[in-house]
Amino acid sequence: MLKKIIVGTAFLAVASPVFAAQPSTYNWTGYYLGAQVGDSSVRDNIHDEEIGSGASDYHSHFNLQGVTGGIFTGYNFQHDMWLIGVEADAELSGIDGDNSRWPFGTDMTTKITSQGSLRGRLGYVYDTNLFYITGGVAVGEIKTDYYDTGSRHDSNENTKTGWTLGGGFEHAFTPKWTVRFEYRYTDFGRITDSTITTDPGWMEHNDLIAHTVRVGIAYKF
Repeated sequence: MLKKIIVGTAFLAVASPVFAAQPSTYNWTGYYLGAQVGDSSVRDNIHDEEIGSGASDYHSHFNLQGVTGGIFTGYNFQHDMWLIGVEADAELSGIDGDNSRWPFGTDMTTKITSQGSLRGRLGYVYDTNLFYITGGVAVGEIKTDYYDTGSRHDSNENTKTGWTLGGGFEHAFTPKWTVRFEYRYTDFGRITDSTITTDPGWMEHNDLIAHTVRVGIAYKF
C-alpha cells in the first residue's frame, strides 16, 4: 500500500500542470469538524518469551476485524493548488479477534477498544476536489485476555503509541460540507503482556498492524 501512495503522489506531481490550467474556485483554508466510520482489518503477530533467558517457543499470528467510529477536526491552509494541514481524530472501536490456538491455555483474545491520531496532511486541490496523503502519531487502547482451565485468567490493558500513514480523496459538495474516503495503515508497535497466572515464567509479545478504510463527512467553518 505504501508503494501505491508514493506512486499516486508522483502522479499528482506530474499531472499538476494540466490541472493548474483550470484555477480553483473553492477555498479549502479554514477549520473543520466531522464524523467518520471505518472498517478495520488487523493482524496480531504474537510470540512468547521466557523471563530471564529470553528464549521463545511460540510464534504465530491471528486476525482481528471490526468497525470504528468517531470524530475528527483540523485546519487546512491552501496556497495555489497545494494544501497543508493538521488533523486529529478520536474513535471508539469494535475491533477484536480470537486466538483459540494459543497453546498455553484454552483461549486468548485481543481487542482495540478506542484509538486516535494526530497527523499532518499534504494535498493537491482541483477545485472542489482534494487528493491528499496523511501521516503522524497513532494511539490505541488495547486489551488482551488469556484463559486457561477453571478460573485461570490474565487480563492486560495497554495504551500504545505508534504511527499511521495513508491517503484519501475529499470532495466539497457544498461551500460548507465535504465528504471523504480514506485508507490508513497503522502500526501500534509491540505490546508486552504478563501471563503470570496462565503461563507462569513467560510473557507474550503482540505486534498489531491495522489496515482501515474510512468514510467521513465534515463541516467547514
